[in-house]
Amino acid sequence: MMRLLPIQHSWQLLLATAALVVLPASAARAIVIDFEDLTFTSGDYEAGLNLAGSFASGGAKFNNFAADFGAPLPYFEGFAYSKQNLALPAPVDNSTFPGVYDPTAWGFDSFDPAGDGGGAGSSTNYAVAYVTPFSLPDARITLPEGVNPTSVELTNVAYAALVMRDGDPNGFSRKFGTPPSGQPPQVWPDWLKLSITGLDAGGSPLAAAPVEFYLADYRQIGGAAPYIVDSWTKVDLSSLAGARYLVLTESGSDHNDFGLATPAYVALDNLVLTPVPEPATCVLAGVGAALVGLAARRGRGSRRAGGPAASGWVAKRQEALGNRRGSSAPHGMS
Repeated sequence: MMRLLPIQHSWQLLLATAALVVLPASAARAIVIDFEDLTFTSGDYEAGLNLAGSFASGGAKFNNFAADFGAPLPYFEGFAYSKQNLALPAPVDNSTFPGVYDPTAWGFDSFDPAGDGGGAGSSTNYAVAYVTPFSLPDARITLPEGVNPTSVELTNVAYAALVMRDGDPNGFSRKFGTPPSGQPPQVWPDWLKLSITGLDAGGSPLAAAPVEFYLADYRQIGGAAPYIVDSWTKVDLSSLAGARYLVLTESGSDHNDFGLATPAYVALDNLVLTPVPEPATCVLAGVGAALVGLAARRGRGSRRAGGPAASGWVAKRQEALGNRRGSSAPHGMS
């Protein structure tokens, strides 16, 4: 014969069942794209000649365009990846910057190797983006389905950092802090800003504003000292929840007839993505919360009435069951 659980035990069973179903979703683990799954055909960088218009890491896709114009290194747009780690000479206290280019190709012979890996947290690999492309529509990351961007670590590449610090030896880019021609002598308020814009699955911008990160800032706002970012810095991307694509762009203070004169590169690593709960899980979570609320209300009602046995139909039910047991007992038994 099937036995029914007492009412208070039924509530406990329902609450336990809801907890068992909801907990696995809350424990879903984040995805960290650290580029350590990428390999190199030769050397310590991959600019894209061996790629087919993109590369994938951790389920995300990074677009790429590459061409060999006979220079020491291939030209690329969008994203490349590298494991170079180069040090800037004084006066930046030998701070290390990831660098996708051999500095001798650009007349910077004073670079010195500084270790085997250039990624965040002493890891090996990292990605590099060139974010003012001419052949690609934009520098774009396609995220896997069912995730939200949470954070990413960013820093300058050596080439861009050295140009901002010392200027381009070919005269294309101005040294940061130096007044443009014809301007009065002062610390010029130069800046270089990276913007990360989230797009939905249809390619439309999210309502949320782009995430902005200054790779260099000489504006001295609030008395802050001029700086060029020289270490990996974690940037919060949680405001871009709902994005299927992340588009990177840069803007700055140094311009010429072609647009932004500062080299528009950025190094990135440890892109963190958080799984989005399934709709069914959200419903179950709501059911679990409702059960908890009802149980709490029932407990308060019982306490106000002097306990479960003294309230409403529960008391009447217990009285009826007691009468039935008394009337059906065998003769001679009390």
